[in-house]
Amino acid sequence: MGNMLQITDHTLPPKGREAFGIDAAEDIKGMSADCVVMAVSHDTFKDITLNALKGVMNSDPVLVDVRGMFGGADAREDGILLQGAVNG
Repeated sequence: MGNMLQITDHTLPPKGREAFGIDAAEDIKGMSADCVVMAVSHDTFKDITLNALKGVMNSDPVLVDVRGMFGGADAREDGILLQGAVNG
């Protein structure tokens, strides 16, 4: 077993992807994750719901919300362990 990093950020231009040495997907569809890290709060990411994130996470979902986009109570209701800037 190992770790695999999957990234989606459609705002990251090809030169940025090359500079970071990453291959970024256009969206979260088809991903499978143990943990999702929300590190940016671009407008298009604000449309992603907790339910959509849970749909791409495995059975014990963990969300690291660096930008404070989601509330802790809502995440708990959806069975997601929320860590990050806002844990209320």
